[in-house]
Amino acid sequence: TGIDPDIYARWQKSIDEGKKDKELADKARERAGIAVMLSNKLNKYVETVEPGGGRLMRIRIKTKKKLDIIIAYGQQADKTDKEKDEFYKQLQEMVDNTPERNSFIIAGDFNAKALKPTTELEGRIMGKYTMYHADKEKGMGKGTIDNRDRLIKFCLENGLVLRNTMF
Repeated sequence: TGIDPDIYARWQKSIDEGKKDKELADKARERAGIAVMLSNKLNKYVETVEPGGGRLMRIRIKTKKKLDIIIAYGQQADKTDKEKDEFYKQLQEMVDNTPERNSFIIAGDFNAKALKPTTELEGRIMGKYTMYHADKEKGMGKGTIDNRDRLIKFCLENGLVLRNTMF
């Protein structure tokens, strides 16, 4: 799903022209699932905004070296494997479509609990400062553990770290 490309293009044009089109904003919001707020100071450096399936968005910032910020809202624990697979497929496409010369950050809510690293491999992508201990896994639902495993797998496959677990 996500934002209708025609509505999005018209909405983006109205923003670029400094107009506020409530009808287009309402239509865009009907199918979009995330929002990003930027200061006016930073907003003037935004090169593009790209929606991605209602749960993803990329904002490209013009700096000396372009910066892509990918915002993600992962599927909840009770969603189907198909829905979760589709989310990670779309996220992978966004990462793959980031020009190599650009730096990027992925931020958002992946509906997963990191837990303490339980293997050496997990220790490479996350720090020791998590909110949950591995022994609490027993009390977590199967879907939450599945979301954790998917997030860790995605990080490992893309050379990413869970920065909020490292201080």
